[in-house]
Amino acid sequence: MTIATRTDTTGTERYRAVVRVRALEGRRWETVTSSWSRSKAKAGRDERALLARRDRGSLASARGRSVGEYLQDWYAATAKVSSRGKPLAPTTAARYADTIAKVSSLIGTIRLIDLRPGHIEQLRDQLLSDLAPQTVADVMRLLSQALAKAEASGLVGRNPAAANLVQRPSGPTREFPIHHARAGPHDLDEGSRFRPLGRRHASGSWPVATPRRSPRS
Repeated sequence: MTIATRTDTTGTERYRAVVRVRALEGRRWETVTSSWSRSKAKAGRDERALLARRDRGSLASARGRSVGEYLQDWYAATAKVSSRGKPLAPTTAARYADTIAKVSSLIGTIRLIDLRPGHIEQLRDQLLSDLAPQTVADVMRLLSQALAKAEASGLVGRNPAAANLVQRPSGPTREFPIHHARAGPHDLDEGSRFRPLGRRHASGSWPVATPRRSPRS
């Protein structure tokens, strides 16, 4: 355990707590850090909080863990026992799975510890090209809920999807398709795929999501 120090571009010293913790698979030790602060006293408080979490067994390292992997684990745990202490209802579980799949298709390969508000803003803007503003806000709200758990567990220094960091759109809701409740987070059909950030087809073109039309009666 220690307090790390660095000097930013303005010459201001910043501090953060660094705590060693057993890796997720339990074979080696890794480090968990708090966010940088101008206050050395705050860094000391962060260190004590991280140590307390480690002692309770609720602190883990996210090194090498991708956003997609984390979201899958969070979804599996939440579907079994939600914040209300009960399993998610089938329709709610299906909506969560579809949301996680859409988010993972765009930013799932990014390492969890590297996720920044800028990535969330890109995600928001991409989703807005296919979904209504209020639906995108709902997606971002669920993502923030998942990442808040990562922050509480010490996997990230702060929640990059928090409402005070990334503005959420507002407007009329247009629901995206809800898949069967048994579908996993990555069970997407062709009509609900989104292009991943920074990736294109070999032809150089972006894949385009094709809206699904209801059959005429």
